[in-house]
Amino acid sequence: MQHALRQDRQAGFTLTEVLVAVLVLSIGLLGLAAMQVRALQYNQSAYLRSQASLLAYDVMERMRANPSAAVAGDYDVALTDAPASVTACNTSSSSCSAGQLAAYDLATWQCQLGNWSSSSACAGLGIDAGILPDGRGAIQRAGNSFTVTIQWTDRRDDDGDGVSTVSLDYQTEIRD
Repeated sequence: MQHALRQDRQAGFTLTEVLVAVLVLSIGLLGLAAMQVRALQYNQSAYLRSQASLLAYDVMERMRANPSAAVAGDYDVALTDAPASVTACNTSSSSCSAGQLAAYDLATWQCQLGNWSSSSACAGLGIDAGILPDGRGAIQRAGNSFTVTIQWTDRRDDDGDGVSTVSLDYQTEIRD
């Protein structure tokens, strides 16, 4: 009695399964990479927001330390105003008036924001790089109420063009 051996051939079936598995894995890894890129963008955006908050509170504290100049309007500045060259009022031996101290505070703050960091006024203050990309600031006074506005360019793509301008407003009240 002779038995015929019959082999079922699955020519290429396991190879097809492997290729499909590799394709599914590749799509998953691409999705993972895209999520990582987005997470980095959001993390950078959150970092810039926290830096903007710190800069706003910094200038508000400077104004609270010099209330007579703040109420007199010496801290009023527009977004488009470049920092002025000022007298250094950051040493214990310097004797600056309230107005000179306000001008020094404003110039330092504007240079730290970032948009003006390449100006000669910032170089004179020893600031060669700002914190925020294209950072600008404004301070508007209405009586004893002040609005500090900080604006910068965020690379997070919310509207499709890859760049957006973020503006944050902070309120404070200062009495002389």
